[in-house]
Amino acid sequence: MSSLSRLVSLQGPELASSLLASLSSQPTAQPEPVLNLSQTTPKQNVSSSINLHQSCELIDAGLVYLTKLSPSLLNECTNIRDADLVYLTKLSPSLLNECTNIRDADLDSLSKRTSLTVSFEDFQLSNTWKPDVDGPRWIKWEAGDDGLKGVDEGPKYLIDMTTGRRYWNESEECVRLKCFLLTLFTPIYHLIASVVDVFYRIVKLVSGSHFWMDKEGEKSYSLKGRLKDAGQDFLRVLTAPFAFIGLELAAIYGIFNPYDGRKLYASIERAQYGTFILAPCFQPDPKYHALGGDPKQKNAI
Repeated sequence: MSSLSRLVSLQGPELASSLLASLSSQPTAQPEPVLNLSQTTPKQNVSSSINLHQSCELIDAGLVYLTKLSPSLLNECTNIRDADLVYLTKLSPSLLNECTNIRDADLDSLSKRTSLTVSFEDFQLSNTWKPDVDGPRWIKWEAGDDGLKGVDEGPKYLIDMTTGRRYWNESEECVRLKCFLLTLFTPIYHLIASVVDVFYRIVKLVSGSHFWMDKEGEKSYSLKGRLKDAGQDFLRVLTAPFAFIGLELAAIYGIFNPYDGRKLYASIERAQYGTFILAPCFQPDPKYHALGGDPKQKNAI
């Protein structure tokens, strides 16, 4: 099996392909050590938190890909990974603890970053933004005499230091343009969306569906949880007109303060609808653009 240091340099399909090749070439009963501390200096033994964070994220991304590809293969790969951790425990318990603690902290941070919930900090009008220099980067591919050449266009994300959430690191001019477009489309699109959303929630409240319909992800009936859902729907009915006005004001604000306006617009959408509606690229850790722009290209629309 390939070493951990080799696996963390691959992502998605590439990582899965590497694991497939290793499984077909070597038995799983005697896995090769993932870390050979005997060949490293003491200084190399302790990786930085950032590198360990990235390593865990990359490995988990590969395992998620394998889940879709072959659940049975994922189980086999997981067993191999567990065997490596057992070996690491014997070799260096302190290093294993460091890796485990950092990974747990990273997963907790990732859960908070990508959550669709909102807090008061999400509505802060002035924020401090820091480029995620240790995270993914924008790469622009250009054709040349020697084939395609990747040009580094800088960090892919900006970190909101208030909440820790990551937003796409697009130019202020691009975000201003998007906010301007939102000032034109928000009154039309969100007027329709708001009416439909309010009608739907009123029907749920009047019919009492919160208390008798099956709830996705609920293991056992929870009256407290269902009362919370009903109260949330009732509150969203009351706040619908204020959210409608707030979205338009946030789009206008974004023309003058692009990053803060973007964050505010996205937060109001999540608070009112529980998800994004018109501006998916404004949300934390976005995946795509509303108009179909390439999410792998900087400043796409």
